[in-house]
Amino acid sequence: MEREKIEKKRRRGEFFSASYTIEASFVFPIIIAVMIAVLFLGFYLHDYAVINITAYGMVCHGAENLETAKEIEDYGQRILNNRLLATEVERVNISISNKRVQVVLEGKFVNPIFPEKMLEWKGSDEIVVKKSISIAKASDSVRKAHVLIEKLEGLWEE
Repeated sequence: MEREKIEKKRRRGEFFSASYTIEASFVFPIIIAVMIAVLFLGFYLHDYAVINITAYGMVCHGAENLETAKEIEDYGQRILNNRLLATEVERVNISISNKRVQVVLEGKFVNPIFPEKMLEWKGSDEIVVKKSISIAKASDSVRKAHVLIEKLEGLWEE
């Protein structure tokens, strides 16, 4: 009697073999790891874009207003304030010559979930952005930069 009940349940598909559980135990960690990796790739790309537009805004602002390196750096810090997700800006290098303003921003991407030793990943975790502009051609570039910055600030405020 008991054997007949078990056989009916097996035919209806109420019993699953153990292979499904074993396969799932291998597949789900891989899926989760890939999802986390994609998430951190998004963090990296976001921070790269923010640092890139900040460097561009800094050179345009400096060329437009003919400011000192300290004033340009303060302007950049105001733009970057609480906007980076997983990157720490380590170094800001600003050089101003007679005809050119150059800004180099260097940041380190912090990845707390996948340490380098665990994955044996030797990829770059640094973000280095170098922007420069000629002071003579600054007016048109400055207008374009201000439009971009205003649009970005509008996105961040919403």
